[in-house]
Amino acid sequence: LLALLALGCGSETGDTTDACQAVYPDAGDATQVLHVAGSCAVELGDGSTAQPFKTISEAIDAAAPGTTIVVESDTYEENLVITTADLTLLGEVSSDESEMTGIVLQAPDPSATVRVQDVTGIVLQGIHVVDPTVAGIWVTNGSATITDASVTGAMANADGAYGFGVLGTNKAGIVLQRTAVTNSDATGVLLQDGEGPSSVSDCTLSGNGRGGIRFEKMPDGSTISGNVLQSNLEVGIGVFSSVGIVLQNNGVHDTMKGGPTESADGIIVAELRSAEGESMGPVTVQMGGDAGKADGHLGNTVTGNERVGVLMSGDVAGIVLQNEASENGRAGIWLQSGAGMGSATGIVLQDNTVEDNHFLGISVGAGTRAEVTDNLVSGTRADAPEGASVVIGP
Repeated sequence: LLALLALGCGSETGDTTDACQAVYPDAGDATQVLHVAGSCAVELGDGSTAQPFKTISEAIDAAAPGTTIVVESDTYEENLVITTADLTLLGEVSSDESEMTGIVLQAPDPSATVRVQDVTGIVLQGIHVVDPTVAGIWVTNGSATITDASVTGAMANADGAYGFGVLGTNKAGIVLQRTAVTNSDATGVLLQDGEGPSSVSDCTLSGNGRGGIRFEKMPDGSTISGNVLQSNLEVGIGVFSSVGIVLQNNGVHDTMKGGPTESADGIIVAELRSAEGESMGPVTVQMGGDAGKADGHLGNTVTGNERVGVLMSGDVAGIVLQNEASENGRAGIWLQSGAGMGSATGIVLQDNTVEDNHFLGISVGAGTRAEVTDNLVSGTRADAPEGASVVIGP
């Protein structure tokens, strides 16, 4: 019996007689690498390939700045808190979108599943968060690049607050790429009070309860591009009190009524105001292509939303160029509440295709201002929403 114990599975004591056969994602040219493999169940692991850590949290606690953590594809029941700078966490990325390989996280505690706090240079790849409470991934006062990930079913806490897929607050900078965020109680991706340009690109957002993507008080140079937003409630993309935001090549479809005001708009660009009526800042955007590109391939496609395709409200300015707004329930493009009045540049609506919308094609309402040139507006349907007395539009 003693001989058998000496030769047997030594995983609980760190014995390496039985080598771990885990498969890890490629760490590239990283020089500081730690390994995590749930299948090897090494209780006294050191992060080597022979004795990997059993949990991701153990590896994070052991990591020095600049470390890359490679993780075997598996389900891990953990909440992760990252407070070490320049940390890279890698899960496997599959070329088959129907196959969820990589790091599947199911958090045992009702708080954000992955929390990045007060550190910069974090990279998260191949992380799939399932049914988190509060937020799937929350970055505060730091920066993170998140790629090839997903967050599904983010839930509000016991007080009915939060429920975000990806959340950035308090001077956070986030680069989000090739990530799916679905069925959140609140907004799929909410970035507010950012520092340094952030971006959301090539992502899929659907079924989120308070909108797909919201930028609030975000800095110049932040971008929203190449995303597909489908069947979110309240708003597909919202840009609020943020300056110098670029929106290009997004598809925003079938936004449904939701939120306190029962909104259902594809893209909203609006000035935020406090409860006391104080402005939180103006908005400037470039929505769609630029004047040097005649083919319009950078334009956004905004279709089938229950209310307005593109709504601009308050102290907003910018160019809306080479977009398509069609088959929206109340208007293709609608300006209201002083839009275009607070800036010398105003709003330019140019080379947009606005077809088959209900009630209004393009509306530049009382107290708003825009330069409207070379747009194609056709097929506006003569069915006014409840309370409207006129039908306007070609």
